[in-house]
Amino acid sequence: FRKMADSLSQQNQSLPFFYNLTVALSPDLETEEEELIIEERRRSIKSYVPPYTTCETTNLMSGDPTVVPMTTKTNLVFIGPVGSGKSSLIGSLYRAVNKLDRFPDRVQQTLNHPDMEGHGTLHWLDSPLNQSGNIVLQDTRGHQAFDDQERSTHYKALRGFYRDGTEMGGSDSIFSKDWWRQKWFWQRANLSESPHCIVYVFDGSAEPFLDGESLEHYRELFQLSTEYGYEPVVVITCADLMYQEAEMKRENFEVKKARKLDKVLFEFERQNLTRQSIYLVTNFHDGRRGCKMWSEGDEGYLVANKIFVDLARDLVNIADRFIKRKYNETRRTCVLL
Repeated sequence: FRKMADSLSQQNQSLPFFYNLTVALSPDLETEEEELIIEERRRSIKSYVPPYTTCETTNLMSGDPTVVPMTTKTNLVFIGPVGSGKSSLIGSLYRAVNKLDRFPDRVQQTLNHPDMEGHGTLHWLDSPLNQSGNIVLQDTRGHQAFDDQERSTHYKALRGFYRDGTEMGGSDSIFSKDWWRQKWFWQRANLSESPHCIVYVFDGSAEPFLDGESLEHYRELFQLSTEYGYEPVVVITCADLMYQEAEMKRENFEVKKARKLDKVLFEFERQNLTRQSIYLVTNFHDGRRGCKMWSEGDEGYLVANKIFVDLARDLVNIADRFIKRKYNETRRTCVLL
């Protein structure tokens, strides 16, 4: 990697820092063919239809088999510590899929107005990823105290208790007991209101990284999530800060990146997490430490978009698998709607 970076630097001293970062994050070249692939993946997300099944019963008018949707929408929930980049990640996915140069308004508002404790998101916020609104990115209040109250908000989230705009926080006597450990707690009557993919978001530049009480907190949440059918997904943000730190300390970024991934794999190895389920990204942002990410026309812009479009596609595929499993578990027969 060091030889590659040195070679690029010699070829063009004016190459921006984030171009080298995109080369480090993705080996793909920015070609016309690559751009066509990205556009095709964008179209598939924009025209997405949630999983459905057919009944043996036919439509009396058309004679066609009756189509029954398994869910009306697909929910992708983002969970993690305060400041880990959940809102920016949601905004970056939205920008890349819709080929825009801005975040959704409500995402931008949370980024512009954090509270005294650093919380930008205090409410459960739904942001549709596509125009039809059947892929929903759900932002959540960040964990900070790693206590029973924050656990209760997590379990409420997994049960589909929250709705768009609902304030997250407060206590509830039902969650002060261990009722959330019982199987009935996780059985949803309405699959459309359940999370279908849970994305854990961590700041890769944070030190210590996944340590102490936060580590125990997320181990427990991981275990419960996987026990009830969720495929664990981890997104590590702030790759640009990791890269900058490696450059300043004259460290090998590839080694630094591998250590972060190995740390996550080691800590959650019993929760069926694989390296393919861990993503390292740099969110779009307006600038920090003198580095702006990303604007159209920048070197590496296409690769950055590809990373987020591919991530969006993977998350939707994971959600689809969950929906099909849960639908087949709970509904053995077709019911005409």
